[in-house]
Amino acid sequence: MTNRYSRQIAFAPIGADGQKRISKASVMVIGCGALGSSSAEMLVRAGIGSLTLLDRDLVELSNIQRQCLFTEKDALQGNPKAIACRQALQRINSEIKITAHVAELTSQNISLKIGEPDLILDATDNFSTRYLINDYAIKHSLSWIFASCLGSRGTVVTFQANSGYCLRCILGPKPPSGTIETCLTEG
Repeated sequence: MTNRYSRQIAFAPIGADGQKRISKASVMVIGCGALGSSSAEMLVRAGIGSLTLLDRDLVELSNIQRQCLFTEKDALQGNPKAIACRQALQRINSEIKITAHVAELTSQNISLKIGEPDLILDATDNFSTRYLINDYAIKHSLSWIFASCLGSRGTVVTFQANSGYCLRCILGPKPPSGTIETCLTEG
């Protein structure tokens, strides 16, 4: 361990053993918008072992005020969020293995894109993808975090592998498209 993580190691709930576990852990972040990019930044600063990013979108000027890793240059060049996020994170911590996928998560590519990380962080903005992640996590006994922000509201739920509850247990069937508020309409 380098001096880089000395403050985390000094913090008793983490300590040296906890920092070693962090440095060996793999996390998949799906969605590199405001929530995903901020979470990815904290994971990289904490010294996560490997991080995989997945997002289909390009950086836009309307993202800059809340998506902290992106710049005007990223938006003007139309850079993919996953790539711009990876580049910014590598400038923060070059020791971390960071993989970026510019893709939409589908039932056809989910196994290839996600694999079996220690944790999946869902920072997406649509229920189709969230339910896809839920079903995949159940099938592969993976822990995952559902996180969402809309307007001034936020929701976070952690689903432990094999816990006996899931997103469908809490929310019921997937809502029909067009019936739920979105970031585009509500901010």
